[in-house]
Amino acid sequence: MIDYKIIKDYYKSDAFNPYLPKNPGWYHYRVIDNKGLMVKIPVKITSKEKLRKWLLKLNATDVYFSSSYWLNPEKIGLKGLSGSYRVAHNHLLRFNLYFDTDAKPWCWENLDKTRADIIKVYDKCIAHGWENEYVAFSGCQGFLASFTRNDKLPNILPPEIIKLTEENRKIYIDKEFKGINIDAPVSKNVMGIRRLPGTIHSKTGFICTQISPSILYNDIKTILNQCPYVTKNRPGIPSLKENDEKSHLELTALSDGTGPTSKGKDTYFEQAITNNVMGTKNLFVPLFEYMSEQEYIKDLKRLQKKYNVGPLYIYKHCSKEKDMIYALGIKTFQKRRLEKIYTQSHARNKNYFKWFGRCLLTFPLDQGHFGAVYSLYQKPKGNISKAHLNFNSKFFNIDEKEKIIGNEKVKMIKLERGR
Repeated sequence: MIDYKIIKDYYKSDAFNPYLPKNPGWYHYRVIDNKGLMVKIPVKITSKEKLRKWLLKLNATDVYFSSSYWLNPEKIGLKGLSGSYRVAHNHLLRFNLYFDTDAKPWCWENLDKTRADIIKVYDKCIAHGWENEYVAFSGCQGFLASFTRNDKLPNILPPEIIKLTEENRKIYIDKEFKGINIDAPVSKNVMGIRRLPGTIHSKTGFICTQISPSILYNDIKTILNQCPYVTKNRPGIPSLKENDEKSHLELTALSDGTGPTSKGKDTYFEQAITNNVMGTKNLFVPLFEYMSEQEYIKDLKRLQKKYNVGPLYIYKHCSKEKDMIYALGIKTFQKRRLEKIYTQSHARNKNYFKWFGRCLLTFPLDQGHFGAVYSLYQKPKGNISKAHLNFNSKFFNIDEKEKIIGNEKVKMIKLERGR
């Protein structure tokens, strides 16, 4: 997540201009707070200022609202798990048809595929008589689209309305949108929530931005150049294209801050390695990221003691904006196990692994400084990634020779960032 102060300052500012639907008080609103918890806004939201007040009160980062109209949206309960389920609180009045497309893994090439998918969704919905409410860039993994239609709901009990509506929607989605890469469970869920345009995507710093459907026919970089962000530099988006042996060799010389110069005054480049163990199936090494002012040594020692994460090798990336600390391990873990370890850490990237399926250690190519700092040794019990062992050995004296698996080289990507 980006620095919460940046998020708070934006929600306080005149630049904050969230999308509010027609009759906003019929919608349900939730936020993720700065501790990562999902919190319900307990009142009807009827204006931008009322929304702003509650975003600041709840320390909100990401903001969502329902895809359906509800009689008492601020009191809505989970299906079957709330005493309010069979009364007016969960009385569905109208529903929108909502689509979300995801670029996995997150990169320029896959974002462009989501652009093509949302065009297919838009064309099909318009052909079926739906009215477009909005199309938006989510701020991270793809595009969103919402559609409305004045379909009459049957005069039956509230839980039966929800059940029947979801059954009909499931049939419609499965039949009409088969072969289009959408997040189908989100579209089928009448009680679901969607990201509110005009609010921040805390993973990247991009603002979830409404766009004209006609703009979707431009290339992906042209589209995203029109999407605002709250960070000092434009959020970096990786490319699927992997770097060659030359890039691998260049990386070993970056500890003194040198590197090739990027072209163009508006962008610069960083190189990154991932924690994927190449040559294996779904194995990863720990890679923790901290702000330099965090008590990272204490946190890392705690994780070693509790989860036996193995030896950790610590690096510092200094730039004009901020100083980052990375702790890179060599012991391999299955994805689910490593997700649990991340959630128990205080690392800045504790949620990134679950969100993106990997974590990155970045190097400056044309600015800043990168160097080895410290090592925290713990005898590894289990397999060791050969690639990450080789990488760390360029900076530290390591003598590990048993149970080594995977390819020789780390997976590398190049990040383009805006100044």
